[in-house]
Amino acid sequence: MSEAAGGVGRDYAVIDADGHVSETAEDLFPYLEPPFAGNQQLRQRMAASLPALDGWNRLATVVQLTQLRGVDHNAIIMNRPPAWLDAAAWLAFLDEAGIRRTVLYPSDLLTFGAVRGTVWAVALARAYNAYLHDRYTRRSDRLDGMALLPVQDGEEAARELERAVRELGLRGGVLMVSGIRRPLGDRMYDPLYAVAQDLDVPLAVHAGGSDYLGFDRYFDKGEVEIKCLSHGVGQMIALVSLMMSGVFERFPRLRMAFLEAGAGWVPWLAQRMDAEWEARGRLQAPETKRPPSEYLAQGNLFFNVEPDELSAEFLALARARLGRDDIFLYASDLPHEPRHEIVAHLAELRARTDLPAETKRAILCGAAQRYYRFA
Repeated sequence: MSEAAGGVGRDYAVIDADGHVSETAEDLFPYLEPPFAGNQQLRQRMAASLPALDGWNRLATVVQLTQLRGVDHNAIIMNRPPAWLDAAAWLAFLDEAGIRRTVLYPSDLLTFGAVRGTVWAVALARAYNAYLHDRYTRRSDRLDGMALLPVQDGEEAARELERAVRELGLRGGVLMVSGIRRPLGDRMYDPLYAVAQDLDVPLAVHAGGSDYLGFDRYFDKGEVEIKCLSHGVGQMIALVSLMMSGVFERFPRLRMAFLEAGAGWVPWLAQRMDAEWEARGRLQAPETKRPPSEYLAQGNLFFNVEPDELSAEFLALARARLGRDDIFLYASDLPHEPRHEIVAHLAELRARTDLPAETKRAILCGAAQRYYRFA
């Protein structure tokens, strides 16, 4: 099988650890179960019940930017999410880029933590997971998916993860930081972590919106400020909460990834967490029995790495701070990044000679195999 027709790169198959579907309220409505199924009034209001990423009008930003660049914004808008609503288009991209398989995440529902009402959250999660299975994962073994979990209730999230894995064949579950009322280290989520560990499936903390992250008070430049900070800060909040609450001590086999914030912050935060744990952890984080960097060095925690972070210097720092560099995942982020740029970046990474072959293999294939348990 050639690279162009299945993603075999030299002696390994490239794995995209994070792609996206472009779900809409109209897509999800047919998959709602009773008592919501078929309710036309609900159908009319359903789009309004999906939380926005934040208070900024992203469509208005696109219109403004394209006007400044002299581009027809209507062409760009019409050619984006709708073109990626089917499995065939995703498979065509994988062939073009030379990628063997991808793991699909939601787009608009990355704000799912802000959904209020447990019963509705469970119904929406079940509808999304049924949609993901029906429209994508059942159509090709090159398309995998991560289940949306009703994080509003830890027991319900655990039940939905087990159903989605056992009945729908989804690979694991996705969590979010923004919008949630309790941090991910709260014991409310322990039933979910226990099920994930027992099933040997991964959980992914995926960056998304900015609610409840402290960005609603003083920013006035719009999306440019929010995007600079929200993804990275949200992931830091999640990792510190999980680490200092002893989650990785209570669930030592739990595998988690932190996606769409890059990885440049990880060595710095590892050093910072170690210093704070040494200073006051025994008093204020007694469930964390070892320095945080030791949990990171176990290899159960993974991070996506951006193309501009893949320097030999960064990887040397990561190895020095974390004890390893085989925890970094390649992610296309399609369709949230331009298709032609993804293809070009991947080709550049494959061709680089300043990184050891084993390091490139780990990033393009090995880390994802370990995280998702691909054969």
